[in-house]
Amino acid sequence: MAANIEWSAKWSWRRAGALMVGALGMAFGIVACGTPATSEVEFTETPSSVRITSGTGNVSVAARDAGATVLREVSASGDEPTPTAELVGNELVIDDGCGDRANCQVDLTVTVAGTADVTITSAAGGITVVDMNSSVTIAGAASNVLLNGITGPIAVSLTRGDLLGARLVSTEASFHTDAGDLDVTLTEPFTSLSVTSGAGNVTAQVPGGSYDIEVNAEDGTVDIKVEDVDGAAASIVMRTGSGDVTIYKR
Repeated sequence: MAANIEWSAKWSWRRAGALMVGALGMAFGIVACGTPATSEVEFTETPSSVRITSGTGNVSVAARDAGATVLREVSASGDEPTPTAELVGNELVIDDGCGDRANCQVDLTVTVAGTADVTITSAAGGITVVDMNSSVTIAGAASNVLLNGITGPIAVSLTRGDLLGARLVSTEASFHTDAGDLDVTLTEPFTSLSVTSGAGNVTAQVPGGSYDIEVNAEDGTVDIKVEDVDGAAASIVMRTGSGDVTIYKR
């Protein structure tokens, strides 16, 4: 599809399977020096959730069978930040360590048990989450987001940025950006879907069936290719302040 070709030009995300497993530990150890500096940590324990706080770097999360691995790549002037990754109870808590520092970027690549719930807070930078059988919650100030193969509830809220969601199997999913395009594909029946943008196109591809649909395009076109039935079991909300609304059957 043309939309996927356009998106692929914007995105470059590494395969999670290419990660080298580092030594077991509870703190980052240097694997390679240089620019950027790279470090890695592996956890044999399987967390029930992962919480990531990121400044301006890219964040990638992908599923593995058990345990967790965290890889970081640091680009910073002056002293390096001190990122942290630790198990707090059953939650893996990761922080890039940049805080409010200028000229500090840490790219985080995380592989974690596919059942772990994922929460990401990002100030800026790309976010990719792939093949997680769990809930995904993302809050980004200025982030482009790629979701692929998520089977749990999804909640994404962006101040600015585009989102592409593919192979989503979520009974409840909510996507919002104040400025940007949202394009999502749900492959299985669901209960509720909300896709809203302050300024941008909103597009949803959904299974065939009847839906209770609420749409609003203040300055754009509306194109609905599925059946709209008041009171239907599944609901769709699609809104944009400036852009087009499109709902079509997969």
